[in-house]
Amino acid sequence: MRLAAFAGLTALAAWRYAGVETQPPTVRVLVIVAIAVLAGAAMMLIPVSAQASRRARVRAAGARLMVAVVLTSAALVAAGVPHALLLPTAWDRLGTGLHKGLATVATTLWPYQGTDSWTRLDILLPLALIPLAAAALAFWPTGGRPATSVVYGIRRVCALALLLVLYVMGVIDSNGGSVTVEGLLLLALVVAWLWLPGLRGRRVLAALVWLGAAGLLAAILVTDVPGSQSWFNYRAWDLFGSGQTSTAFAWDQTYGPIPWSRSGRTMFTVRSPAPLMWKVTTLDRFDGLRFVRSGTDPSNEADLPLPLNGRWYGFATFAIQGLRSALLPTDQGTTEAVNFHDPIQYEPDGTVQELGHGLRGGDAYTVMSYVPRPSPAELRKAPRSFPASYLRYTDFDLPSPTQSGLHLAATDPLRPGQFITRRTVGAPAPAESPAAISRIRRAIVASPYGPMYRLARRLASGTRSTYDVVLAIENYLIANYAYSEQSPERRYPLESFLFEDRIGYCQQFSGAMALMLRMDGIPARVAAGFLPGAYDSATRSYRVSALDAHAWVEVYFTGIGWVPFNPTPPRSVAPPQRPLFTSQSTVNSLQAIAATVGGPPPVARTQRPAGGHRATSGLLDARVALLAIAAVAVLALLMLAARCLVGHGRLRRSLHGDAELATLELVSALPRLGFVLPARVTLAQVEEIVRIHGGPDAARYVRRLRDRRYAPGGATSLSLRDRRLLRARLTAPLGLDARLRGLWALPPSTLGWRLGDHAAGDSAGGP
Repeated sequence: MRLAAFAGLTALAAWRYAGVETQPPTVRVLVIVAIAVLAGAAMMLIPVSAQASRRARVRAAGARLMVAVVLTSAALVAAGVPHALLLPTAWDRLGTGLHKGLATVATTLWPYQGTDSWTRLDILLPLALIPLAAAALAFWPTGGRPATSVVYGIRRVCALALLLVLYVMGVIDSNGGSVTVEGLLLLALVVAWLWLPGLRGRRVLAALVWLGAAGLLAAILVTDVPGSQSWFNYRAWDLFGSGQTSTAFAWDQTYGPIPWSRSGRTMFTVRSPAPLMWKVTTLDRFDGLRFVRSGTDPSNEADLPLPLNGRWYGFATFAIQGLRSALLPTDQGTTEAVNFHDPIQYEPDGTVQELGHGLRGGDAYTVMSYVPRPSPAELRKAPRSFPASYLRYTDFDLPSPTQSGLHLAATDPLRPGQFITRRTVGAPAPAESPAAISRIRRAIVASPYGPMYRLARRLASGTRSTYDVVLAIENYLIANYAYSEQSPERRYPLESFLFEDRIGYCQQFSGAMALMLRMDGIPARVAAGFLPGAYDSATRSYRVSALDAHAWVEVYFTGIGWVPFNPTPPRSVAPPQRPLFTSQSTVNSLQAIAATVGGPPPVARTQRPAGGHRATSGLLDARVALLAIAAVAVLALLMLAARCLVGHGRLRRSLHGDAELATLELVSALPRLGFVLPARVTLAQVEEIVRIHGGPDAARYVRRLRDRRYAPGGATSLSLRDRRLLRARLTAPLGLDARLRGLWALPPSTLGWRLGDHAAGDSAGGP
């Protein structure tokens, strides 16, 4: 029993820890788990008797030690260590490789997405060593002492602690998983490990009752426990003096691999009355491929239109920790004043530059900014016309024949102060688009950005205000494109993002929106900086990390000023976090439970009667209760099987018919899996979403579904195997929780009662 409980704990911890890699080596993990269980069994099979001679006990200990060495070597090989490097003569090469991998481990963003072999080996080493150490602690014979001795109990608790450490490491640095499901499973395994096989008779039933009560209470309380904020901010710990280092950012857009740090290390904290985006600089020039900062200094530009609104002034205090920069983070609006200890320079585009040695950890300053917060009605009332000095924010360059996003550094070198070139086009006058001049329109249409120009003009057609155009473009990007940091490099990055890849991160979304707004004659620019960060209630400040680095769009509205818009969709399709609990009764309950964790002193156990009558009676009662539970479970399974058979036939008929039921099921299932669908969605859009997140195998089912519904004759065949493959591809990367939700949303057969309440109109419309 204990060996089985150990196997379950090891498998759960290893499965969760393997999630620290985006592509875990499943076979290696299974082999390591099997080796750990084999080690526990081997320790048990080499017993030692209290009456054995000293020589026999030494031989048995030597045999166990040899088995431990052999199995540890096997576990290291299973983790990926080349067997030749296990020889003592090669340990120096092994140490060099492991040290090389640790350099990447110390700076990586979890879960690990790279392919470096030494880094992946360093990640798997705890998985190879911790379960074996736990097996040795738990199953190494006690030298003649009974299994209930205090020493043996301490060793079992230490073994459990090692496995829990491995599990917690996986929880911290992996994605997905269900707190409730995994917590209940972990609770059951811990109980089995600590108390089996010592339970007898009625104590088995009592243990099951208490286990169920504890699991039910935990499942109820977990809905109110904070999920969006950490209880212990381990990322802010600086145990080894790493706070002396700092992180720098390059803000010009590249659209390739993300050029900034993706660690969770804190860059700075902000005390502000409201969460804002913290701007570092603005990118005002499109050089044919990307948005960059031009460094121009127009004397007639006025960022603050009169009359000013006194309610739109605000203050924020910044405390620098890990950021290294010559530019100061400020509010998302226009900076009016900064009380910094070194000389600073205010740029017309809202950038504040430090003229000394740059920002360092420990610097602090307060910013007064003018941050417009207009209502939608005020934005719609803003006139389309604007001061002529803002025409430069409608200009953009067409690419030269030698420009390419595949080698940005080698093309179009930027000279400070340069904005207009021979390739620059834009609106000829305020409130007009480049289409007003046929020569400019023809040049844009003939350029690589012709499709983007036509899309921008189509989205702007029929709108009544500048604000309506901005909303149309922003909503179009959010609804039709997906967030991904693995976007490929292209010659024309923004054009490929819109019409080929359809995935990207904040640079693609902000760059595409700003460029399309300029194609419609609307002043727009890209703002670069950071997201609001995480609110720390203890310090009443926002903690901003390198992971919060972001780019968004600023649009100029006459009489209001620059207003921010964020066209980038959320980074994850997982369901939103539960809100923080606010019920005081729940807080009191949690505090009461925490206060009684220690509990009263244990009560001495009474001896069972010699005759065993009461024990036998209790055992019979337990068996009767278990048989009753089993009977109810069997009946429920039979009813579920009947439902499944009916639904199985219904789904098969739909797949071979008009596929209407299968379409309705798919559109209803995707939101249950955490995917956001537009209010009116087509099967082509669903296919694209599924292709991005599940790959071509998953998208094939949707494509065949679309062909079945709309192709002439509907001859495309559909099978339940394609449907199972769709479910597996969509849920496999998201953890156990997503797999269970996938089985509920797309069960092995469609249950009629689950789709009976939906109207046919909820299905995807159009091909």
